[in-house]
Amino acid sequence: MRPWQKRWTFVAWLSAALLLFGCESDIRTDPYGKLCDSQQRCLAGYVCEKVSNTCVRPSELPGCRNGESLCDDSCVALASDPDHCGSCDVRCDAPANGDATCVSGACGVACDEGFLRCGTLCIDTQRNPAHCGDCGRQCGDGEVCTQGSCTLTCPDGQQNCHGSCVELSSEPRHCGACDKSCSVPEHGTATCVDAQCDVQCDEGYAACDGRCKKLTSDPENCGACGVTCTAPIGGGALCKDGACESVCSDDYDQCAGSCVDTQSDPENCGVCGHACEASACYHGRCSNDCGTLTRCNDACVDTQADPAHCLNCDNRCNAPLHGRALCGAAGCDFSCEEPYVRCGDSCVDTRSDPAHCATCFTSCPGTTNGSASCTAGECGVICNSGYSRCSGVCVDTNSNGSHCGGCNIKCRGKTECVLGACR
Repeated sequence: MRPWQKRWTFVAWLSAALLLFGCESDIRTDPYGKLCDSQQRCLAGYVCEKVSNTCVRPSELPGCRNGESLCDDSCVALASDPDHCGSCDVRCDAPANGDATCVSGACGVACDEGFLRCGTLCIDTQRNPAHCGDCGRQCGDGEVCTQGSCTLTCPDGQQNCHGSCVELSSEPRHCGACDKSCSVPEHGTATCVDAQCDVQCDEGYAACDGRCKKLTSDPENCGACGVTCTAPIGGGALCKDGACESVCSDDYDQCAGSCVDTQSDPENCGVCGHACEASACYHGRCSNDCGTLTRCNDACVDTQADPAHCLNCDNRCNAPLHGRALCGAAGCDFSCEEPYVRCGDSCVDTRSDPAHCATCFTSCPGTTNGSASCTAGECGVICNSGYSRCSGVCVDTNSNGSHCGGCNIKCRGKTECVLGACR
């Protein structure tokens, strides 16, 4: 196969893979003019021109569509985006057991199934002593709430946790003990099984060490948790339908599932399957003379460019996850697969990696009772079960004096927050 044929074959194969398998955008270190990802995002420093779905510089953005505004180099709908609600710098707070919403530029909440909206909170009225049976119905001193009624004691098998009767074996807010809250994963919810924290993942995701992963397309968990797709010399790796596959670089051909250089491979000399007998492969032909190249196990190679024989025949270059091995005059190196970028010795997705959010080594700060997150290159937090996100921190609105009964409701003077009310 001629070099130009190889290039077009590779481009056609990769284009089809992106369309068929939902891979993210065609973005390299310089993403200009490449496709935006599936959520119309680009690498830091570039924005998605949504009409053409390509990455451009912010100064070249022709303007946002009707109903959208430019916020941090991105076009967003201020009327409906909970991260930019009404204005660019307004991120809606999210209650425990619910999600933040934005309707007509005003923040709101949507409660999970089984929870009732009481003000800005999402309440389990079957167990909450401040809203027992209905919003605002408060149990008296010494009483507890069970099955929506105020009583003096909890039923057998349940524990009194601040006036709520709960089963410690199955309650993620009090898993195994009162106030022992379970972490909430991305793409899933927290659960408590036999007094141990666990997760329940959204449809299409599977639990892997407490995190929810997409086994059909995740190269770090391909087909099963912990199964990593390793990039071969001369190509990259992807996970398609739960199976690892190789994508060969322009100068390599795929032969029997491997990426080979048919210009030098003695087992596939010139074309796949053509083996040289008792001779080397030189420029795609069997020969006993390697000319100015170096003979390494019957392969005639340029040791200053071949990652399988870099600088000498026995030096094989390796690449990190999401990377491709390279060889140059200085030795081994690597490049990163789209849309990953190089940060030190790793290839990372700066759109979603909390340790490299938007740019390399920009770490998102953590928070008590929650974990750091990175979404579309912006830092955020995911709160543990039973905690609300208020102004970027995770709080218990039943006891926090600065967020008592709801975000940003402060108790004044000597009053304290008890069961969501200042007293």
